[in-house]
Amino acid sequence: MIKFNQDNQPAVRPARQARSAKTRDAILKVVERRIRDGSFETATVQQIVNEANSSVGAFYGRFSDKTAALYSFYEDRCEALESSVAELFKPRPADDVAAVLARFIDFMVRHTMKNEPFLRASRPYFSSAKETPFQLRARQLNSRLYQHLLGVLQRHREDFGHPEPETAALFLLALIGGLTRDALLTGKKLTRQKMYAEAFISELERAVFGYLGVSSQPEQFHSSR
Repeated sequence: MIKFNQDNQPAVRPARQARSAKTRDAILKVVERRIRDGSFETATVQQIVNEANSSVGAFYGRFSDKTAALYSFYEDRCEALESSVAELFKPRPADDVAAVLARFIDFMVRHTMKNEPFLRASRPYFSSAKETPFQLRARQLNSRLYQHLLGVLQRHREDFGHPEPETAALFLLALIGGLTRDALLTGKKLTRQKMYAEAFISELERAVFGYLGVSSQPEQFHSSR
């Protein structure tokens, strides 16, 4: 059972020294490998630390249990995603709203595809009726993505016809994230066939641009990436 601190966060101990951080990273690399080959759920802590050339004591010195290690892996991914998205949304001289959103859609679909094994392994923690740290962190991530989307819509207000940028940003976040996750978790073509992924991205662009009332044609942005 995952343990929580007073702020309702998983009891993940900070790595305060370089050696400690190296041990943490080695353990999380094994966690990632186990997630990708589908064996994380059945793996024991002993097996994980053996593969990481570490010890059970070192594991419990950093994580309260396997779920806390999984959360720590997720937290690292969230931080990397937030950094990448912040860079992606930086204004460029020739940008209009369609160009920025096309980049965002392409990035989010490919990022989600890359992380499909984690989505499957962590699904119970995101769908739990009882609030989990995974859900709290996902809301924080979505809030930051929303702010980026809203900023783009406000900067390029003249490029689309939707009357309410705030509502549009919320809906676009749900549309892009929800459709991509559903396509991955309920089907196989998106991860198996590159051609299908390209078609999915193009159709998602059409849906987004049509919803916003963007006059630019999606094809010209998708084919230019």
